[in-house]
Amino acid sequence: MFAVLILFVVAIIVLGIGKLKCKQAHTSDVVLIDYAGERNHTDSPMTGKKIFSAYCASCHAINVKVVGPPLVDITKRGPWDDSILLYEYIKNPKSLKNNEYVKNLRRGYEARHMGFPELSNKDVKDLINYINSANGPIY
Repeated sequence: MFAVLILFVVAIIVLGIGKLKCKQAHTSDVVLIDYAGERNHTDSPMTGKKIFSAYCASCHAINVKVVGPPLVDITKRGPWDDSILLYEYIKNPKSLKNNEYVKNLRRGYEARHMGFPELSNKDVKDLINYINSANGPIY
């Protein structure tokens, strides 16, 4: 019983600090997430690349069709020049299932974008900035 109490107190202390280590989907990289669910950011220009590698690279490349479409010039195609729609699609693609562009996209690819609601708006911004600045295929 005493051991359970000690574990409980330690857990409260760890949560009180506000940092938990967790494994990110699609990668073995460990990132820090605060208990409110927002990713801790540094000003590193590599943030978008890390997000791309962790969430996108298994299905997408920048200039090459893989499982999903290439992402080069993503903000210049379809409705994605509207950043609100693009952010929403990245986080929750089902919310745009009635969008004509998305319907046509789905006809061309068997795989479906899974959606990443855990990404903050800053994560998505960093990701899009990386995609827009990347040169050549990234695997």
